[in-house]
Amino acid sequence: RAYIDFYANDAETGYVESPENWLEPDGAQDRVKWAAAWLNEHAPCGVVLDYGCFDGITGIPLLKMCPGIKYVGVDIYEKPLARFRQRLEARGLSGRARLHRLDAVPEMPPMNPDGRTELVDAAMWFEVIEHVPDPGAELARIAHMVKSDGHVLLTTPWGAFDAGNPPEKNFNG
Repeated sequence: RAYIDFYANDAETGYVESPENWLEPDGAQDRVKWAAAWLNEHAPCGVVLDYGCFDGITGIPLLKMCPGIKYVGVDIYEKPLARFRQRLEARGLSGRARLHRLDAVPEMPPMNPDGRTELVDAAMWFEVIEHVPDPGAELARIAHMVKSDGHVLLTTPWGAFDAGNPPEKNFNG
C-alpha cells in the first residue's frame, strides 16, 4: 500500500507533464516510433495494453501512428490519467482508447465495454519496471494478460547499463 500511496502524492513524485511535441508522430520518443512500427507490422488491428500509460506520452502518438489498434491504458496515478483524458478529447481520440486507474497494482480492469477481460495482442511496459516493488512478479502478471501468440514490449531507462556502457555520471548521481 505504501507504494501506491507514494505514487498518489504529487509532492513526493514530482509529476512533470510530458511535453506536447512528444505527442505528435514526428516528435514522439524513439521507443514509441519503434513500437508503432512493430505494431503496424505484427498487430495492426490488435488490442494493445499500455501498462503504466501515464499522461499519454506513448498512447497518443501510438494512436496516431497505428490507426487500427484498440488501445487500453492503465496506471495507478490519477493526475496523469486525467491529463491523458483531456489530451485524447482535445485530439478527437477519446473514442479509440479506454483508460483505467488501478487502485492496486495486481488489479486489472475489464478491457471490453461488455465487462469481459480479454487477452491482448501486445502489452507495452515502457519505462515503468524501475518503479515497481517486484518487477519479476509484475512482468509475469503482464505476460498472463497477453495471448499465447502475443508479445510484451518492454523498455527500461538507462538502457546503456544493459549494453555494458554506463554513463560516467547522470542527473541521478
